[in-house]
Amino acid sequence: MKIIRIVLFLIAILVYDSAYSCPIPENIWSKIITRKVITSWYGREFHGQKMANGEKFNMHEISAAHKKLPFGKQVLFENLENGRSLIVIIKDRGPYILGRDFDLSYAAAKKLGFIKKGLAQLRASYMAED
Repeated sequence: MKIIRIVLFLIAILVYDSAYSCPIPENIWSKIITRKVITSWYGREFHGQKMANGEKFNMHEISAAHKKLPFGKQVLFENLENGRSLIVIIKDRGPYILGRDFDLSYAAAKKLGFIKKGLAQLRASYMAED
């Protein structure tokens, strides 16, 4: 099941990022970065404020923050405790607390099932930059 999700994620990225349809390159697997990450979420306090990409933050929409990944980067998150997964787009910068790798919007955290805990160890997968 996890392999199917990763393959679907890769196909979605290829279709989204290219202007034409093409076969999946043979070296595609070497371009996938997968890491276990500590992830938090943010919501009401920042709702309606401007994000680093210029858009207004809406806690009820799916989005993520990362310190360095480019805006628009699609990241597949999988909650290692409950198996839920979700593709999220980087739209903001953060988190600014030591030891945390990503901040997700309230909506993303809710879909992944870690609102009450506040933090979760997730698996993050995304395409490496060329």
